[in-house]
Amino acid sequence: MFRPLGGDAEKCHRGCWLEGRRVQEGETVASRADPCVSCTCSGGRLTCQKRACPVLSCPPARRVLSPGSRELITPPGERCFLNGFLYTTGTQRTLDHCTTCTCHKSYITCKRTTCPVLNCPLEDQVTPENECCPKCVKRPYSGKNENCTIHGMTRRNGEQWQLDLCAICTCANGSVVCEFMECPYMNKPCPLGYKRVESEHECCPRCEEAPGVCVVFGDPHYRTFDGMLFNFQGACRYTLAETCHGAGKAARFSLKVNNDARRSNNFSWTKSLTLRLPNTKVKLCQKLRVKVNGTVVKPPYEAPGVLSLTKEGRAVSLTTPEGVRVLWDGISYVELEVPRSLQRHTCGLCGNYNGNATDDLATKRGGMAKVASQMANSWAVGRARRCSKRVNRHNASNNEQRRRLQRLMCSEGHTPGMNECGLLNGTVFQPCHSVVPFDKFYESCMLDMCECKPPRRCECDTLQAYARECQRVGISVEQWRTDSGCGGLQCPHGAKYMDCAPSCRATCRNPTPNPKCHKKRCRPGCYCPRPTVLHRGACIPATECRKGKRRRRNRRRNR
Repeated sequence: MFRPLGGDAEKCHRGCWLEGRRVQEGETVASRADPCVSCTCSGGRLTCQKRACPVLSCPPARRVLSPGSRELITPPGERCFLNGFLYTTGTQRTLDHCTTCTCHKSYITCKRTTCPVLNCPLEDQVTPENECCPKCVKRPYSGKNENCTIHGMTRRNGEQWQLDLCAICTCANGSVVCEFMECPYMNKPCPLGYKRVESEHECCPRCEEAPGVCVVFGDPHYRTFDGMLFNFQGACRYTLAETCHGAGKAARFSLKVNNDARRSNNFSWTKSLTLRLPNTKVKLCQKLRVKVNGTVVKPPYEAPGVLSLTKEGRAVSLTTPEGVRVLWDGISYVELEVPRSLQRHTCGLCGNYNGNATDDLATKRGGMAKVASQMANSWAVGRARRCSKRVNRHNASNNEQRRRLQRLMCSEGHTPGMNECGLLNGTVFQPCHSVVPFDKFYESCMLDMCECKPPRRCECDTLQAYARECQRVGISVEQWRTDSGCGGLQCPHGAKYMDCAPSCRATCRNPTPNPKCHKKRCRPGCYCPRPTVLHRGACIPATECRKGKRRRRNRRRNR
């Protein structure tokens, strides 16, 4: 559309303009109109970010009240308290021309309009009455044809030139006026099922069809390829996903998940995964142990034409040439990604991947189940003796199911889970709410907190799942690690992510680090909160270190 600048002309036009002042290439400056807005000049393009104030997610016992303030009281009936008035769920309140707040089950979510950065001096910016954002006003014409001087070059009156891939400028009587190309997805995330793609040779980002992603997290919870989220606590071996309905031979795969009730009487957790490819069997076990055809391997590992195994933070990623990808954190979090070519060719707990979430309760025999547990039990595999007791429990009468659900309800002692899980409705995730609803994730988080005991951070699995869901549609929510203290896939299980973590970390071998560590400079990273220590990629209580040593001694004696 525009003819690019080249050679010396391109060098002269490096840099950007903000509110009438020049910004050097690579420089970051704050807006004079809004101190929360900072802009960076990169490649001749100005990228601006607005900082949002965080919502406190710490438990009440750790909150500090300033002198003269009063303790917060949660209004009854899931109502909200704002500016001295009570509002029911769903009610909207306009605070000013830029801010609108909505009451949502005792939480208040406020949206503030982000004004675009204007390409005119501050003295030429005027905010119209009853509007939020300022606009540029033209200076009165002096009656003379005036040239323009920009970036050390003189432009004749009426001359046009290309500023970059997205803008073309004109000299109009001494003033430089630039017209920018409108990009539909510049400040808007891609819809569900699409991913954001940016190119240095194109002005506007575009949305392309994304591969199908199925996620397993928590106790466990399942999010299908088509977006249905359900809870299922069966302790057995199940078909998570496999190719069916006429898929090509080269793309065939089968992924089984083995769930274990090792931590609770009412909940189960992902224990291991088994991936079957043509002539290859891969087993993903706890603590990131991987076996390929019975042989233990460590990333990076590659079997040409079959699979490649890499490390992604604290997780392992397995990829096949056909585009099937499995991400496993070695504890309980699973991501299965399949290419678009397998649409309508999958079945299992992850669904049929046809773009319709309403038919994801399809059983193995092809019928439609009424509840998720009925559908999930139909995909149980393996020896009947292992699963019969658990399956019979799930296929019990309605009265027995009601009694079981009552046991899963949180007791009063676990109400603090509202603070940890409430981060899903906080400022850090607010840009994602309109694209990825958080209600089901919040319910899953609260369910995990029912039997959660310190020092476990049971809310972190759900927060991580929601954060990655937001990132897949192009919404950056990186601040969630700092606000929640969860390390995601970057930190060991149970660790706390800190912007300023101690340099010396407590381990089983060294439970009491050097006391002079506080003199050393801290750094961003993971830290096992007391009384836990780092041991074999996880944070465990220091009292369990001796138990591990005893077990190793007993094994040596038995040998």
